[in-house]
Amino acid sequence: MANPTPLALDKRLTTIGICVKINNEALLGATDFGDLGADPNMLDATTLLDTVRVQQLGLQEYDSWKVNYIFNAGTGSDYEKLKTLQAAGTAVPVSVDLGANGVFSNTATISTYITGAAVGELQSAVCVCALGGEWTWTAAA
Repeated sequence: MANPTPLALDKRLTTIGICVKINNEALLGATDFGDLGADPNMLDATTLLDTVRVQQLGLQEYDSWKVNYIFNAGTGSDYEKLKTLQAAGTAVPVSVDLGANGVFSNTATISTYITGAAVGELQSAVCVCALGGEWTWTAAA
C-alpha cells in the first residue's frame, strides 16, 4: 500500500486574515473564538441481545459561542457596538470569514462583558453569542 500524499502547505489554513463579523461588522479586536460546531450527545441503542453497549449519534447542542477580543472603549468601539446589540436583544448575523476557505454563518443574540485583568496584559472582553441554530458553511467563490 502506497503512503498517502501529505496535505500541501498552500491547503493548510492559518489564522492569518480570519475575520469575525457580528451584525455584518468586523470585530476588529478579535483574538480567538470557540468551535464552529458541537459534539452530539450519544443515544443508548443497546438491546437485550447485545453483548456490548451500542450508541448512536444524537443531537448537537449549541448553547453559546464565544469570541474573545481586546477591550476598546469609546465611540464606534467593538465594546460599544456589542453593548448596543446586547441592549436591543434581537438576533443579528454572525460570521467567520476564512477568506479563500469559505465563510461560516449563523444568527445570534449578543451579550458582552469585560474579563478580569492582570499585570502586564491588555484588557480583554468576551462576546457571548446565543446561537440561532447550526452553523452553515459557504465555499469561497
